[in-house]
Amino acid sequence: MSTRFVFRCATKADLPTIRRLCIEGVIRREPTCSYLGLSADIFVTLYDELMRQINFNASIVAEEITLEHPQGRIVGCMMATPFDSPMEEKNIDPQCAPVMEILHSLEVWFKETILQKEDVPPSRVLNAVLAATEEGYTGKGLLNRMIDHWNACAVNDGKWDMTVAECTSPFSRRGGISKGWKEGKVIVYKGFTSINGQKPFAGLDGEAAMLYRDLRPLKTPKARL
Repeated sequence: MSTRFVFRCATKADLPTIRRLCIEGVIRREPTCSYLGLSADIFVTLYDELMRQINFNASIVAEEITLEHPQGRIVGCMMATPFDSPMEEKNIDPQCAPVMEILHSLEVWFKETILQKEDVPPSRVLNAVLAATEEGYTGKGLLNRMIDHWNACAVNDGKWDMTVAECTSPFSRRGGISKGWKEGKVIVYKGFTSINGQKPFAGLDGEAAMLYRDLRPLKTPKARL
């Protein structure tokens, strides 16, 4: 049976499918959320804040074209927001706090170490905030292909000097590094201490990592807005 993938910018009409993909994918396969046992109702409070300012020009979906779905069926997405997008932490369930602390630690490092050195304002940084695929598509190369198309969208959008991703999953981390992203701060889950002195991921193997890429050498003069 023939099948192919089409990659395109996400639209508002895609949001219900994207929401389902991200929530199901994260609570089942993302290490920190699955370790904490976050339910969909709890994680959605974090999801809604992460996705408050979606950049549709640089967010993509992957559609699978088959005989059963000749018009395409969304099986993957990679979503983007400005790095300086505000978040209302009061709207996020307290059970998500350990995940938020991991993300915050990576972001502070990036601001103080990379952005200051490169003299890039946070408003010129695009954040790959969430990526997800349908169950059964992990390990088949779909994520790497989405990263390729997402990178191209970020460059072509013209507004961004750098891209960044807080990778809490080994799949996104390996995929980003294989596509030319640099690895910055790394947090070992077992050794992470929260602000209350506890180790919320004491039994979790693995690491979170901050990946980033400088887009300025890749942009044509026309794309430098």
